[in-house]
Amino acid sequence: MVKVSLSQFNYMRLYHFLNAKYALDDIKKKRIKISLIPDLNDPFELWTINLPNPEHRRLWKSTVEELSKSFGVICLSRKWNNPLLWSHYADKHFGICLGFDVNDQLIKEINYRKSKLPVCLDLKKPKGGLNQEQMQEILYTKFSDWGYEDEVRVVVKLSTPEINSEDPSKSLYFSDFSSQFNLKEVIVGVRSDVSKVQIENALQDAKYSNVQILKARLAFKSFRVVPNLSGFSS
Repeated sequence: MVKVSLSQFNYMRLYHFLNAKYALDDIKKKRIKISLIPDLNDPFELWTINLPNPEHRRLWKSTVEELSKSFGVICLSRKWNNPLLWSHYADKHFGICLGFDVNDQLIKEINYRKSKLPVCLDLKKPKGGLNQEQMQEILYTKFSDWGYEDEVRVVVKLSTPEINSEDPSKSLYFSDFSSQFNLKEVIVGVRSDVSKVQIENALQDAKYSNVQILKARLAFKSFRVVPNLSGFSS
């Protein structure tokens, strides 16, 4: 993890894994896709509270559906060297990892738990009577087995002017890169045949400078992904 100070804000180096084609496209268009809550790979997203009977489950189902229409998330990791992250989110190491300096006021860490949150819903009140603090806690809680991701999140409201939808019919939402979400690294996966020239061309199209380009390799003495100091093969 790298933490730097720019102006009056603190910025944290965070990583986003994706398919190579989408990574190159996002670099050129200077944007990052916002994940919608129903599309996240953890079926327990927002279902991290005790729901003891059908009435509680019905109330919470409608609450989750309402929240999912209004908010999306950008999922990031503090690290890029875990091979599971490449396998699960970067096309089995054929993809690319983008490293950003992100204003730490935009992010919140995930709280990993072995058991569900001991929240009690009030069936007579909207959203079970939960306050904003409780809703925030639910949004940033995951089962402890997901801890290997070392995840932090940027939660975004889909209706804000900064959010653009390329194709509303397909519910594709993107957030533009900015000074508070600044691209600093492009790491090409172990199995990827994407060349350094392709990355340089994409960065040039976006008028980006001072971005480090790395090729990854498997570590020789540990189960980690590390920089290939020999660079790209072509």
